[in-house]
Amino acid sequence: SDLKRNHFFPIYLVKVIYYFLFSKIWNNTKKINDLNNTKFVYYDKLFFISYKSFSKLFKKNKFGLIHCHFLWFADKLPIIKQYTNIPYVITVHGSDLHEINTSNKNKVAKILNILNNSNKNIFISNYLLSYAKKLGYSLTNYTIIYNGINHNFFKINKIRQSEWPVLGFVGRPIFIKRVDILPYVLKNVQKTYPNAKLLMIGSSEESIIFYVKHLIQELDLNNYVQIIPSVPPYEVAKYMNQMDVLLFPSRSEGFGCVAIEAQACGIGVIGSKIGGIPEAIGSNGICVEDTDNFTRDFSNAVIRWLKKKHNSEEIANSVKDYTWENCVNQEINTYLEILNINNS
Repeated sequence: SDLKRNHFFPIYLVKVIYYFLFSKIWNNTKKINDLNNTKFVYYDKLFFISYKSFSKLFKKNKFGLIHCHFLWFADKLPIIKQYTNIPYVITVHGSDLHEINTSNKNKVAKILNILNNSNKNIFISNYLLSYAKKLGYSLTNYTIIYNGINHNFFKINKIRQSEWPVLGFVGRPIFIKRVDILPYVLKNVQKTYPNAKLLMIGSSEESIIFYVKHLIQELDLNNYVQIIPSVPPYEVAKYMNQMDVLLFPSRSEGFGCVAIEAQACGIGVIGSKIGGIPEAIGSNGICVEDTDNFTRDFSNAVIRWLKKKHNSEEIANSVKDYTWENCVNQEINTYLEILNINNS
């Protein structure tokens, strides 16, 4: 009805990436990136007054398809496709899917409608695919494309500053990341390595960090913990190279690029056996079951890892294929498949 009446029907997309695949003839009226002979335009915010007006914009600019990142912003895509037959691709990143309560039938139905009508769903981990299936998704219009990392930043550059083990954490210090157990883990590890240290990289403004600091004080760990505020990627890599092991005890995680970044720096990862974390860690670490004894078991896993010798070069080499170039090339191949274009 909106298509026929031309009523005002705005869609406001905030922080959403729309990729449009173009033909060779391109009217250079918007910001474009040219990659692998494929043209892209980025929309941070997109308004249109009706599906008909959007269809006109789409055809005028010879767009080939829509690529929307995150399910949060994709509610209208099935309707757009219904009225205009415009193909679309969804990338499911994590919290936009695995934090959905399965008992919320309306939300589940909306998500399934988006996934079922998509020309291709890109999941960044097998875990997210399995979670979609748990919600009722049963089609085969999907592919797995892992995120990449910047190997120009994340690489081995060891500058040893401590003869004692350095445990590391990188990320937002929030409850879902289970940072509240880190002081206890350090205290437990110090039973075997008395002068072990904890290096935390991430925002110092989150409310839970005050609780963490309280625990550090209470456990008499002030001299063994360093908390660094958020830093740019190349700075993160510098700190990772000071660590002996990365702690990744999240309560929920779609994949976890930080685990790949740590491995690229030659260090192993101890993580929770939750979500996509085991996929990200692979054989370069230990995944711990989420039980009532998680803190104890996690601490013991850290100690077991520290007691063994590890080849940093082998660890880094095992994640060399996690690049953004590989990720983008796989996405482009997906576009070409949908549009039935020979990539030769």
